[in-house]
Amino acid sequence: MWKYRDCYLMLLLPLALMVIFDYGPMYGVQIAFRDFKINRGIWNSEWTGFANIIKFVNDFHFSRIITNQLRISLLGMVFGFPSPIIFALLLNEIGRLKFKRVIQTISYLPHFLSWIVMASVITTMFSASWGAITVAVQKMTGFQYNPMSNPGLYRSLLYVSTLYKEVGFGSIIYLAAIAGVNPELYEAATIDGANRFQRVWHITLTSIRSIIVLLLILAVGGLMNGNFDQIINTYTPNVLVTGDIIDTWIYRHGIKNAEWSFSAASGLFKQLVNIILLLIVNNVAKLFGEEGVI
Repeated sequence: MWKYRDCYLMLLLPLALMVIFDYGPMYGVQIAFRDFKINRGIWNSEWTGFANIIKFVNDFHFSRIITNQLRISLLGMVFGFPSPIIFALLLNEIGRLKFKRVIQTISYLPHFLSWIVMASVITTMFSASWGAITVAVQKMTGFQYNPMSNPGLYRSLLYVSTLYKEVGFGSIIYLAAIAGVNPELYEAATIDGANRFQRVWHITLTSIRSIIVLLLILAVGGLMNGNFDQIINTYTPNVLVTGDIIDTWIYRHGIKNAEWSFSAASGLFKQLVNIILLLIVNNVAKLFGEEGVI
C-alpha cells in the first residue's frame, strides 16, 4: 500500500463520495419503519414496524399503480431494449463513414435534452387545442386524438418518446462491442458463402451476446423504477388511470402531503422487488452459461 500510496490517495475522493451519497443515506431507510416527525428526528420518532408497507400494499390504488408500472416497464422493455441493438447493427452496416457519423450525431442529441425540454416539445406537438400533430390529424380525419389526455393513447406516447430520446445513445455500448469483433471472422464467413444477414446473426450477435445479457439483467433489475421524469412532466389527471406509477404516487402522497414514512416505505417496497427480479434474472442467465452481474 505504501508503494502505491499515490493510487490509494486518488481513491480517497471517490470512496468518500460513495460513503456519503450511497451508504450514508441508508441510515434514513429506517424512516419506512417509523412514524417519522421532522421535529422529533429519526431516532425519536415512534417505531411502527411494517405498518407503512402494509398500508401501501392495502391501499385502494395499489393494484392500479402496480399494474401501470408493470405494463409501462414491460412493454417499454419489449420495444426499448432490442431497439438500440437493431440500430447499432444497422449503423455498423453503413459503409460511408461521413453519413454514418451524421446519423450517429442526430440520434445521440435527444439524449442530452432533459425531460422538461422533451415535455415542452411533446406538448407543442400534441396539445389538444394547438398541437401541430393533433391539429393535423383532426383536419385529416375529423377526430381529435390527444395522447396527453387520452388514457388509451398515453402509454404509446411514453414508448415513442422514450425510443426517440434514448435509442441513439443506447446503441453506443453495442457499437463499441461490435467494433471489438475480429474482422477475420467476417472474412472467413464470406468465403464460406454466408450472406450479410447470416454474418450479423451468427457472428455479430454471438460476439456481443454477453453484453446484451448483462444489460438485460440490469434492465430487469430496474423494472420497477419507471421513468419518473418523463411521466411527471407529461401526465395529466385525465391519464392517471393508465399513467400513474409508484414514483408518481410517492411524489403526490408522500412528498406533497408530507407523508415521509409512507413514501419511504413505498420506495423500499419498490427496491426490494427490483432486487428480487435482479437475482432471478441473474441466476437464469448463469444457468444458460453467462457470467451475470453477481
